[in-house]
Amino acid sequence: MTSTLQPHLIHDEQRPPDDPRDRVPWRCSCGAGGFYGSDAPDIEHPGPHLAAVSTPILQALSVAELTAALHRGIPDPAQDPGRAAGTQLLIAHGFWLSEPEFRDSRYLTTSWSDRGDLVVEVAWGGGVTLAGSPADAVLMLEHFLPPEVEEPLWQWLNPSDAPAAYRRPGPLTSQPRSALALLRIAATVAGSLPVRLQTEAAELDERDRLLVAAALTQMLTPPRVAR
Repeated sequence: MTSTLQPHLIHDEQRPPDDPRDRVPWRCSCGAGGFYGSDAPDIEHPGPHLAAVSTPILQALSVAELTAALHRGIPDPAQDPGRAAGTQLLIAHGFWLSEPEFRDSRYLTTSWSDRGDLVVEVAWGGGVTLAGSPADAVLMLEHFLPPEVEEPLWQWLNPSDAPAAYRRPGPLTSQPRSALALLRIAATVAGSLPVRLQTEAAELDERDRLLVAAALTQMLTPPRVAR
């Protein structure tokens, strides 16, 4: 299979000596270029270019390529054991990696390493919190609510406990119940969604229970200290 990935390496170019403005020219390995600095518009910075080339790739990636990119985005387990375990749980489960609806910038964020490799991270604090809500509704985050709503949403330990006014249909809720429960638990392991673990575990099939048990063990096991 031919890889769909094209490395995007950003490097600075020589600044014109007669240009008094605070801006530095940059060039990408794909040929695109622009400027960054206080005198350069945000649209000319490397960030918008890297976002533009990364987002369409999510749908075109093979599962193996997406898996490799997710592995690059896993934080150090010693520094963030929850996010590391949550991401590895999704990788081990495999279901969501092949779902086109999940390959969306709401659920996955993309960037490029200094070597030009695609790095994918799970948007645990944003889209996944929405996607992982119960099958009959999705609890909206506070910044999606109208200004007149001031009550904190996290007073409900489970999104299904929220009043109907706080709920709306979710984009991923037609997926298998075990896969949705595993996604909610993964978001909990990553620290972004409080759920009732006993309730969610009842939705898991046997294989998914084993995967969740392994993820919880990984999160709760202290990292080994090199001697």
